[in-house]
Amino acid sequence: MAMETLTTTVVVTLLFLLPLLALVVRQTRQRRRTTGHVPTPPEPTAIPVVGHLHLLLKKPLHRTLSDLAAGHGDLFCLRFGSSRVAVVSSAAVAQQCLRALDTTFANRPRLPSAKILSFDWSTMGHSNYGPHWRQVRRTTTSEILSAEQVQYFADVHVQQARAMARRLCRVAALRSGGRVLVDLKARVAEMLLNVLLDMICMRTTCSRGDEGEKTGEVSEKARVFMAMAEETIELTLTAWDFLPSLARWLDIDGVGRRLKRLQANRTRFLKMMVEEHREMEKKQGAQATRNTMVRALLELQKKDPEACTDKLIHSMCIVSSIYVLLILFCTLFGQR
Repeated sequence: MAMETLTTTVVVTLLFLLPLLALVVRQTRQRRRTTGHVPTPPEPTAIPVVGHLHLLLKKPLHRTLSDLAAGHGDLFCLRFGSSRVAVVSSAAVAQQCLRALDTTFANRPRLPSAKILSFDWSTMGHSNYGPHWRQVRRTTTSEILSAEQVQYFADVHVQQARAMARRLCRVAALRSGGRVLVDLKARVAEMLLNVLLDMICMRTTCSRGDEGEKTGEVSEKARVFMAMAEETIELTLTAWDFLPSLARWLDIDGVGRRLKRLQANRTRFLKMMVEEHREMEKKQGAQATRNTMVRALLELQKKDPEACTDKLIHSMCIVSSIYVLLILFCTLFGQR
């Protein structure tokens, strides 16, 4: 009985405080505008605490933003929970932002989930413009995306395409008449994932038998790697990022716990993968080990340990897998 009374009291108090808080915020904004404060772009009516997150639920999103731009102009504000964002819907304004004010807009938003998933905002896509960002960009363009490296990995695409064709032939040979219906999207997705894993760490999604022939079964390490990449995409840029600090600390929906658990699993897995490459080089020698992205970064680490740390190697492996998965999902599964 006492618990029910306490709950009722808390609910009634919140119902009275929320409108009062909204009124105070509104009056504060009006006072700033009348006292010569720098004006902010217009924004639609927001819901307390939530802001304009409810507008993002309307599909399709681009039409919702177009309707808002028609009513509020080429530049307007939206509040995602406790964070304020600017929406630009004009080419002229976008050019002003990206050219005349490029340094100002070069920094990335400090989202709480990105701090956990990107190793303290250390990836090129999450770090602010500065010496670290330039170092990561230099490493990416010279060691990973250089013309020599791209040409070196060209045979990987050919090998995986041939392997996919051989698997399709085996499947057809098991049926009478040599014809069988296959899910081509799944086969192409498997080939692209094999290319990705082969270039990063010399692994594929198919495990190998005693004679080195692929068995067709997904290897455990490949399954773990891709599951972590998929969960990273799932937990990137959620409503949890825009909640107030107290709400994130309470973590009622468990997103914060999932982020920390995912980061611990990723770090442990990537450390194991890097150590395997180091052990492989010790046993087989530098010439016997085929070049991979991890090995290229380890070679750079020997030359300059401060410029290429283990954290940088971990982040590049995860970011590479995420980008490929995003492209894969958009191209193969975007239209259903």
